[in-house]
Amino acid sequence: MRSINGVVCAVMLWGCSYQEASAPPDESVAESAITNCGLPQPTRQCNRTVCNTQTGIWEFEPLPLPRACDTFAGPGTGKCTINGSCKDPNFGEVRPRFFVLAVVYSPPGTSGSGTKSSVTYSAGSTFGTSTKTDHSFKTNVSVTAETKFNWVYASDTLGANASYTKSSGTSNSLEIKKTQTDTIGPQEGPPADVIDHNTDTIWLWLNPGVLLLESGAGVKWTVTSHGAEMRIQYVRVGWLNGTMPMPPAVASTLATYGITSADYPTILGRDPFANGNTTIDPDRFIQTSTTVLYEPPFTQDGSTVPFTRTITNDRTDTNSTTTSDEHSVGFTFTVETSEAASAFFQAKLSTSSTWTWSCSETTSTEVGSSQSASATITGPAFGYTGPISDISVYFDKLYGTFLFVPASPQSLKASGVLRDALGQPLAHRDLTLVSNGVTYKTVTRNNGTYRFYGVPAGSATASTSGGSWTMAIGSAPITQDLAMPSCNLSACQADCDAEAADCRADCSPPLGPCFAACNLLRNACRNACCH
Repeated sequence: MRSINGVVCAVMLWGCSYQEASAPPDESVAESAITNCGLPQPTRQCNRTVCNTQTGIWEFEPLPLPRACDTFAGPGTGKCTINGSCKDPNFGEVRPRFFVLAVVYSPPGTSGSGTKSSVTYSAGSTFGTSTKTDHSFKTNVSVTAETKFNWVYASDTLGANASYTKSSGTSNSLEIKKTQTDTIGPQEGPPADVIDHNTDTIWLWLNPGVLLLESGAGVKWTVTSHGAEMRIQYVRVGWLNGTMPMPPAVASTLATYGITSADYPTILGRDPFANGNTTIDPDRFIQTSTTVLYEPPFTQDGSTVPFTRTITNDRTDTNSTTTSDEHSVGFTFTVETSEAASAFFQAKLSTSSTWTWSCSETTSTEVGSSQSASATITGPAFGYTGPISDISVYFDKLYGTFLFVPASPQSLKASGVLRDALGQPLAHRDLTLVSNGVTYKTVTRNNGTYRFYGVPAGSATASTSGGSWTMAIGSAPITQDLAMPSCNLSACQADCDAEAADCRADCSPPLGPCFAACNLLRNACRNACCH
């Protein structure tokens, strides 16, 4: 007997797809069905068509369950019901009161005049954090992070003006990070000769949203901004703990988004130094290779000297422990489908009163990544005697920012005096020490002394412009003075005089100002000879 070919139309929410129908096992029955009912009618995704030979009509019959069907949320996201309809997945939105994007630590302050200490995060930084929501749900609920939902009922972007991006992280998380084109800072240090964590800033996302989608017995989620724009507000630690007055405009903004004094302890808890703690968690903070001196002017009429450095997270993290932090906030919940949807999600949540953000380090804060910031460190005013003499810089793996702390005497590994070829101390000279492929950086003090901290034991090479020296770093600190190579002072000064003569020969009228400039260059050159 001849085979029967037909056309089957699978009706989905977005249209039909057509395919050639395969011949049924009993072709005589199929041929009889076509004889009685005509060509098969388009099928529905939860049904099959059956010919009623008595009425001559193709009828729909539900397919066996369980069976997935296609909905607005994508292929296979719905469930066929016993009556043959396709049930949309439950979806809704949680609106936590806030999300902590980062903690920016204050650099040391100065009571002196002139340039203030500051730190700026710009093109070399993508600070932020990685977050999970697993602990907002019961332990038996499967939770999956998505960077984007392919539906049209809600926006899943961070906002039209977002200076942050979201991307897939590790271990089923999403990373929320500052874009490289956005600049945070300069954040200045306090107007006192201290490191004051009351001036640290904590950056809040005021209108975060979490879109939820039923996925089998579990939940898929992504973050968004409810509202057209991503609203970000920083708060200083001192504003929250009462040691500094909060600007009225900031207080008004926080109140607008429902943040009250009851939320302050949760916010402050993200900064481990907000409560006066000085212990550095080695799981969270890595000591970088940068040390910056912190010393007053040499004379009473001298100005404090600012040192501007690019600081990087260039140290290898030998601690394999992943740092993490959690904070729980109040939230509101809305659903877009039905009361049944609300009941579905409420049954999945671990608590109906708080939402838990579980944050950890991002891929951009892991070993081998490159993060940097520009820091200007200005010393204290004349007469300062301590207790701080050097500043060590640590990298916060959780938020990708840099922490400034007094250098620990226990981590001192090498010190001495850098002198020129004539035996005079060289002040404010950049000095590096290369050990195990890491370049440690410091600056000599007014009296030419230098210090290196946290250097591992082994052979190392110290260098500055014009000289280099080998050091043997051990478990105990070493003292090694560094003398610049011998220098022919007369020959150097003669070269300076010759360059000044060439400069004057190139001058054109009026000659007076040009000659004066050439003489200034000559004097600077001669003063630098053998130094």
